[in-house]
Amino acid sequence: SQHTLRATLNELASGKKTNFSTSPALLMIGQRMLNNASTTSVANMNVSFASSRSQTVDAFLQNTTDTLSRLKELSVQSANGMLTDTDRDAINAEAQQLMQHLDQTYQTANFNGQKILQGGSEDVAVTAAGDSIEIQNGDISRETLGLDEFDLSTQEGADAAIAALDDAIDTVGNQRAEVGANLRTLDDRYSANLDYEANLREAGSQLTDLDYAFGATQQAAAAVQSQVAIAVAAQANGLQGAMVSGLF
Repeated sequence: SQHTLRATLNELASGKKTNFSTSPALLMIGQRMLNNASTTSVANMNVSFASSRSQTVDAFLQNTTDTLSRLKELSVQSANGMLTDTDRDAINAEAQQLMQHLDQTYQTANFNGQKILQGGSEDVAVTAAGDSIEIQNGDISRETLGLDEFDLSTQEGADAAIAALDDAIDTVGNQRAEVGANLRTLDDRYSANLDYEANLREAGSQLTDLDYAFGATQQAAAAVQSQVAIAVAAQANGLQGAMVSGLF
């Protein structure tokens, strides 16, 4: 009874079941569920990090689209046959500055130190089991955009630039579509992980957490049993003492 009381008090103090009140197998299963829930929480941190990364890629691609749109406006303006060479030189100067801006963005755009506009993709672990999702980088190199030769100082160059920029804008649009699909997949996985983690924690807690009402009842019963045992022992000791006294 004293052992039972001590075990029950320990469970009440910790709020956790022990082998005293449940089977070791159930405790192991419950703890495994809780461990998987914690790992799923970490996986969701990966998902959130990847979402931030993809949002950053998309923001840079949007900026690239804006720059390409401005370049197309300048190309259409330069294609005007009524302009002089001096007019086109001024237009081309602005265009070349914008091209340098694209080059610099291509070289420097990064997320957490990783280049994100130079093509390729990254794998992200998104579940406790290690399942991964591939997320796409952007690619705005001149070669990818088809803008290796870009010169608005002549009408012929302007005409060629208009067609090239239409293709470049479509290329970036396709990249944004891929990144958008990544974001939707990550968002779905984040929600699924939240539900999975909550279910694991609930099921695991049922197997490992103490039912305080039941524990209190057990404590009361153990306390009564302990008191009865003490009383019986005391009474037995008293009778034994009386018997010994009667012998003399």
